[in-house]
This record gives sequence, structure tokens and C-alpha cells, in this order.
Amino acid sequence: MNWRRLPIVRILFSGPENVRSTNTDECIMAQFRLDGENFGSAGERDQVHRFASAVASRLKQSGSGVYDGDEFGNGLCRLFFYGHDADRLFDDIYPLLSAWSKMKGGQITKRNGNKERSETIDV
Repeated sequence: MNWRRLPIVRILFSGPENVRSTNTDECIMAQFRLDGENFGSAGERDQVHRFASAVASRLKQSGSGVYDGDEFGNGLCRLFFYGHDADRLFDDIYPLLSAWSKMKGGQITKRNGNKERSETIDV
């Protein structure tokens, strides 16, 4: 586990406006390959955290959702975003995700409501 990222997460979610409520069940998951095996390099993880922080700021401004964290392993990284409306959430963050070089060749999964209704978009 990368303990260095915990203070970043604590800062991102310190305000009550960013606390995920139980009815934010719609989700966007961005998945991409890391340059290194397993968890990627420390520099690469820092780059991911800086990008995720920028996306979290965008979501805070728009009010469409929250950044809920990341998952590193097996040469992949996944970023998780939740909100009340997956389509609005997607519209807010897709321009950032699709322009980010790490996402080239990656995938974005949009889940509306329950887990059976999802769509995957190649970047």
C-alpha cells in the first residue's frame, strides 16, 4: 500500500461537500496501464495523484460528483468517481480524461444505477 497518498485523500475529502452520500450510486471508473509493472513508479503514482486532484477540483466546482480514490496493481491503475447522474459526471470529466496522455489506450466505464447497466468507452 502506498501510504504517501493518504494525506492527499484526507485533504481531498476533508470538507462536508465532498463526503460521498449513500445515494451517489452512479459511477465512472477510468482504467489505464502503468509504465512499470505492479504499482508503477513513485513518480508515476505522484502524477496520477496530481491529475486526480485536478479532476476532484473540477467535480467540486460543477457539483456533479466526487473523486472516491484509486487502485494500483498488476500494472494497472483505476480511478473511481461517484455522483447522482453518471451521464452528467461523464460529461464533466471526459474532456480531462480523454486529453490526459496516461489514458491513451485506456478505458472508461460508466455505470448508471445498478451494476448491470454499464457502458465501456475506449480512449
